[in-house]
Amino acid sequence: MYPNLYEYILSFSRLMVLHLKMMNDFASSKSITGPALHALFQLSGALRTVLSHVHDRLSSPEFKVKGGLELTQIDQSVSLLVRAAEICISETEVQANIIRTLSVLSERPDCCERLAETAPRLGILLGSVTQTSSSVERELVSSNRLGYILGNIMARCDVARVQFYNCDVSCDALIAALEYYATKRFTIRNQMGDSIVDVLTKLVRIVANRQSLGGILLKLLLAAINPKTSELEELLFATLGALHNLSYYYELNEPHEAAPNTGSIGQNWKAICGALCRILNSDHNPTRSEVARVLGNMTRNSVIREAFYEENGLLILKRCISSNDDELIVTACGVLVNVLGDWTRRVPFQELDGPLMLRQILHRGVTKRDWIMAGITCQAIWNYLIDAGDILQTLSQASIDCICEDLAETLDEETLFNGNKPDAFWEEFAPVAADLLERLQFGISGRSSTGETSEDEPTDRDNFQEK
Repeated sequence: MYPNLYEYILSFSRLMVLHLKMMNDFASSKSITGPALHALFQLSGALRTVLSHVHDRLSSPEFKVKGGLELTQIDQSVSLLVRAAEICISETEVQANIIRTLSVLSERPDCCERLAETAPRLGILLGSVTQTSSSVERELVSSNRLGYILGNIMARCDVARVQFYNCDVSCDALIAALEYYATKRFTIRNQMGDSIVDVLTKLVRIVANRQSLGGILLKLLLAAINPKTSELEELLFATLGALHNLSYYYELNEPHEAAPNTGSIGQNWKAICGALCRILNSDHNPTRSEVARVLGNMTRNSVIREAFYEENGLLILKRCISSNDDELIVTACGVLVNVLGDWTRRVPFQELDGPLMLRQILHRGVTKRDWIMAGITCQAIWNYLIDAGDILQTLSQASIDCICEDLAETLDEETLFNGNKPDAFWEEFAPVAADLLERLQFGISGRSSTGETSEDEPTDRDNFQEK
């Protein structure tokens, strides 16, 4: 079978490269119309069909030995197809067919590497699609697949990502496309199944932190805040993923953000925080754990923490950590680590029975040997005890005894692992647990009742904050 397949691909690849070159050369001086345009449509469709049916065989070792040289010709056709898509800017159906072929090529790592070289041009092409199409439904085909192609490129090639984001024209085109689709009805769908939500989901995944992005993400967050369909749920997850990445790297107090641009992330952080709190306070929203992760990053900043408190954040966190969802408990504790760094919030937290709940969560983590849960709870307890002159006034004797008992049990390496090597999660948890146990023991023995600590006792727990 392979000899026949090999001969077919051999002949096709030579003709494909030749004809694409001829058409691109011709289009450099004249517009492609009539038979030539139809031939380009058929050529791109034939290539897509062949690759769709023989993708697995093309990847086999036997075929690579025989056909590697000719497959290189197919890879080289990538830039020619991109150029052809640019040429057909006023021929939406032909352009869409070419872009569909490029989306298939982007699934192959070798072709994706060649596509990466054209990433900025693909971004500009995305912008042109929304500007030239006669209807929203017709442009969805190309926009959806361009988002898919760029997503594949960004996932596989760091260099392409940097080049794309350093090209202002490409990034502006991407932002313009996001703004365009964010204002459309989310129920719009074409006959091929492409929808507004599909496009937005793909574009959000490749977006960078640029001017007006904050307003766009806030709009998407509010539109999908109560997802009624799987598509809206996916859009909400994608938007939260973008916010998580942006909130990890973004510094709200950077000098150049003293006066945030209209629509920027800096200007919208507070409103975004409010929307996130609404989601976190909803019992049945499937994205609550992801929301807590985003807030774990955002609440590192004092301005955002104040906005979080104004949204009744402490009470919302109490609901989260009292749930039966282990993932939500862990991510909510990540927010608590930051919140309890503010000494003014420790008394309200105590009034909500927070310390008792932390003790219960620690026991839950220890019992399940969930070292991530146990570790983040230790960090929250440590921050709750920072600057406490008398630990017995901050934690009850019963709570201290229970916590110390749990910590001592978890630090008994021999009993836990029967002489085997501990797992990596426990090794990260153990130093945190040991520090907290020492802190509690010193506190109840009176050694730190005046704020004194041992020479070796760590005093800075900023590194415990959720990232």
